[in-house]
Amino acid sequence: MTFTYQASRPYLTGNESAYVAEAIETGMISARGPYMQRFEQEFADFTGKAHGVACSSGTAALTLAMRALGIGPGDEVIVPEFTMIATAWAVTYVGATPVFVDCADDLTIDVDLLERKITPRTKAVVPVHVHGRRCDMVAITRLAREYNLWVVEDSAEAHGIAPSGDIACFSLYANKIITAGEGGVCVTDDARLAERMVHLRGMAIGGDHSFLHDTLAYNFRMTSLQAGFALAQLEKIDEILAMRGTIEKRYDAGLQDIAGLTLMPPREVLWMYDVRAERRDELCEFLAGEGIETRAASRPFDAARDGFVAAEGAAVLVLERVADATARGGRVHAVVRGYGAATDAHHATAPDPEGRGVERALRTALADAGLGPSAVDHVNAHGTSTPLGDVIEARALRRVLGDRPVVTSTKGVTGHSLAASGAMEAAYTALTLARRSVPPTANLTELDPRVELDVVTGAPRSAQIDVGVSTSLGFGGHNAALVLTAG
Repeated sequence: MTFTYQASRPYLTGNESAYVAEAIETGMISARGPYMQRFEQEFADFTGKAHGVACSSGTAALTLAMRALGIGPGDEVIVPEFTMIATAWAVTYVGATPVFVDCADDLTIDVDLLERKITPRTKAVVPVHVHGRRCDMVAITRLAREYNLWVVEDSAEAHGIAPSGDIACFSLYANKIITAGEGGVCVTDDARLAERMVHLRGMAIGGDHSFLHDTLAYNFRMTSLQAGFALAQLEKIDEILAMRGTIEKRYDAGLQDIAGLTLMPPREVLWMYDVRAERRDELCEFLAGEGIETRAASRPFDAARDGFVAAEGAAVLVLERVADATARGGRVHAVVRGYGAATDAHHATAPDPEGRGVERALRTALADAGLGPSAVDHVNAHGTSTPLGDVIEARALRRVLGDRPVVTSTKGVTGHSLAASGAMEAAYTALTLARRSVPPTANLTELDPRVELDVVTGAPRSAQIDVGVSTSLGFGGHNAALVLTAG
């Protein structure tokens, strides 16, 4: 569909044609052309940073930043729930794990929730200046310094917000504040990081062009044609930002006090003007009929994960958002409040003999839920149903939870095949919470004498069970934990 009013139309009134034509006429169209160096330095100057490294896209910029910082397999990187998927993809591209943190009402990362997601594996945090709203960089920087974390700003939508992190990554896609059609750029004050990103974007070819590559790298180069286009855009950026600011004020004034519309908090620079609409789809359809392009916002990653978790055996655990379940008239037995997982790479063929993996998974799940160990009333231990595995998991539970919670085992009554992946034990935990007591069928009748935890065979110790935990100790070094509360 062709729109009279596009969501974000590029402003092409400067030297774009002239610079591209000059690059063609001189034959300097590769990454080595003069426009590349000019654009990189002038963009760095615009942001207040010392070094600029241009590349092929905003996603490439984020990936280069991760690699330059040495982030890789086994590491965790904190990213917001609400962002374009490329933010999380860049983390996975280098083998690390994205850890999601919910957003505040302005759609930027909620700093109050950030600290609880930090683990010994956390190496960086990626604040995203959504739609041109500056994140709380003072608080984020303070936490990063306290925990010795890198800060990589996703500034794809925030040309004009001065970066303060270790590296800031911008997109030059066609709908961004300034564009090269496609492209990206990283800025930093660290000459070593800038040199590393230049090396990685150019296939790690040395200066002598011997085609001996000293590391796995990328072809993420920007052409001189794109750099010339981007330079022309940069020359007009003050005018572009002022025009966008005028548009924002016009919308603010015109959309006040309209029933069914909620205006969002102001932006430091305007990329997209976003509103909350009670009848969103109808509004989008109406505006399309008037030639006005609109877009639905990205779904939070947590929402995209809604669906089911299937076990290796017969058990299937179906997950659904509370709001969706209640809207359709469903009965909510239990709510997943937190989750955690840990892999012990040193024990690939047997459980971690000290149970440190399941301990980390449990502590992470409790932190994710915002609860302390004393809040837990009941634990359903996945175990291995072996004299070795049961003891390992029990000791890990004791270190984290002490002797307070009721501990039961699904696998002791259902066997390994049905309880595999922990789906059945999570269902048992939900049943316990729904009944506010431990179902008799969920209890072991006999316990390995080496297990230093009591296992209830009748009534629970607590008068009412409100918080339950499912833990899973697995062969191959994989451990998981869920924290559930009564619905």
